[in-house]
Amino acid sequence: MQPTMNTNGVFILPGIIIDFTVISKCRSPTSRSSISNRSHLADLDEGELFMELIRDVANELDIDVLCHKILVNVGLLTHADRGSLFLVNGPPSGKYLVAKLFDVTQNTRKY
Repeated sequence: MQPTMNTNGVFILPGIIIDFTVISKCRSPTSRSSISNRSHLADLDEGELFMELIRDVANELDIDVLCHKILVNVGLLTHADRGSLFLVNGPPSGKYLVAKLFDVTQNTRKY
């Protein structure tokens, strides 16, 4: 099944909901590491950028940390101020929340 995006900019895949909010007027404080990370990513071409992101998540075995890294990297790619990720599981009639990451920014750290 292909991902769909609703009218609020929320991507929906089977069992996964990704919400990215871009707020241009209300920027969160930016640390030096995220500034250098953004400028480093801006200097890369598309192929190098994807390889850098793949290297960042390739060896991660903890699903919570992996989801956090993916959310941070997609936020960098889309220039979003913050993002949220909700993972659901179960049959269509009885879905339940198995994980959530809420208001993740480029400055947040997972573990």
